[in-house]
Amino acid sequence: MTELNYYLLDVFTDTPFGGNPLAVFPHGDDISTASMQKIANELNLSETTFIQSAKTPESDCTVRIFTPLRELPMAGHPNLGTAYTILKHGLLQPKNKDSLLFDEGVGPIRVDFKSTKPEPMGLMMHQPLPEFSDTLDKGTIAELLSLNPQDIDSDLPVQIVSCGVPYIVVPLSSLEAIKRASLQLNLADAKLPGIECREFFLFTEETEFPESDPMSLS
Repeated sequence: MTELNYYLLDVFTDTPFGGNPLAVFPHGDDISTASMQKIANELNLSETTFIQSAKTPESDCTVRIFTPLRELPMAGHPNLGTAYTILKHGLLQPKNKDSLLFDEGVGPIRVDFKSTKPEPMGLMMHQPLPEFSDTLDKGTIAELLSLNPQDIDSDLPVQIVSCGVPYIVVPLSSLEAIKRASLQLNLADAKLPGIECREFFLFTEETEFPESDPMSLS
C-alpha cells in the first residue's frame, strides 16, 4: 500500500477547526491526476493541493488544486495555505527573498510574505485582473437565493466575474439579507439556461464588526 504524507491546515483563522480547511500534499510529482481527484474526494475538504515541480524557470513549483469534484485553475485560500506550508516546513528554498511563484492553470501566481520566523507572516496573494461578463436578472437571482428582489442592491449589477474562477457576484442591501440567503441550486439549470457558472459570491457594504473597514465602491 502506498503511504502519502500531507499537512492539514485551517486557513483564515487563529482557532483550531475554524476557517477554511485545506490538505497539502508536498510530493505531488508521485501522484497521478486521477489519484489526486480520488484523494480530494476521499478527504472531502473544500480544497486539496498537490505540490509538483516547477514548469517554468522563474517559478518555485507547480500547485494543483482540487475540490472533491474537480480541479480548479486557481483559488485563494489554497494558495495561501500552500505557501504557508512551504515556508513553515522548508519544503523548498524560494527563488526570491520575499515571494513564492506558483505555476497554475491560470498562469503564474505570486504569494508575497513579510517574514518566515518564527513562522510565516504577512502572506498576500496576487491574482489575475478580474474579467467581467454576463449581467443577470436580479429577480431571478433573488429567487435562487430565497430572497426578495429588494434585498439586492439597486445601484449595482449582478454579474459574472472571474479572477481565474468565475463567480456570480451578488450585491445585497444588508447583512440581514446575507444571513437570510439560502441557495436553491436545484433551480439553477432552469433559471439560468446557458449559464455554466454555479458559484455565488454575496457581499454587502455593511460590516459585521465596528472595527472593520466599510467597502468603498466609488
